[in-house]
Amino acid sequence: LYLDGLLNLNASDLEDLNYYIAKIPASLIKPEKTLIIGNGTLSSVSKVYPYSKFVQSVELDSGVLLAGQKFFTPIEELSGLDRWNLVIDDGKHFLKTTQDKFDLIIMDIPSPLTIQEAILHTVEFYQLARSKMTEKGVIAVQLSGPLQHNNRTPARVVAALSKAFNQVIVINSDKADRSFAYASQQLPFNGKDMRRATRDYEQELEIIVPEDIAFYLSVAMPLALDNLDLVLRRGWERFAGRYFDDD
Repeated sequence: LYLDGLLNLNASDLEDLNYYIAKIPASLIKPEKTLIIGNGTLSSVSKVYPYSKFVQSVELDSGVLLAGQKFFTPIEELSGLDRWNLVIDDGKHFLKTTQDKFDLIIMDIPSPLTIQEAILHTVEFYQLARSKMTEKGVIAVQLSGPLQHNNRTPARVVAALSKAFNQVIVINSDKADRSFAYASQQLPFNGKDMRRATRDYEQELEIIVPEDIAFYLSVAMPLALDNLDLVLRRGWERFAGRYFDDD
């Protein structure tokens, strides 16, 4: 799948991504209600479904859904899932208008390379999501790269999560070539639970517990509606790296 002419993901990316952003938090929480924002390929639905009593998917682009059904997840694979519902809507609008509260929100969306995606990584959006979560509800976010002690994308997204939620735990996965964050007002699992859940899949997984998160954020500015400079820089770096690299 391409976004604005740049490769966003391919089939080989999905297995690790869906495992950490969907299956692992769902297996740890066993949610009553799960919300998946994005995931036009619909490939994470089957990862969450066995653990959740109800799964709601929200995807903005019907064209991505058609491509997902053709190349990634045939609709026949989902036709028997009677506890799953799909709506075509903007994630922000859905959260503002829904009356439901969710135990798990999965942000299966692209990196913040454009304004539209970047807004979904901001403090303000995470505060909106928090208002639609249960007391121990968790939001899962892929960080587009490894969390490091700097002001790059992963640290800035985690800084935004830390501004909106009391607790954040992060895992650094070599297999997925990125980090994943799980944020909550009161996390229903800890680092030891995460280690037990993932050890058969990736034994060298690095787990950064909530008490250690602040170390990585000392110079990281949270992404916010009035602080989206990252969009221009990341977008240009990615474009130039793919199309103007001398190598």
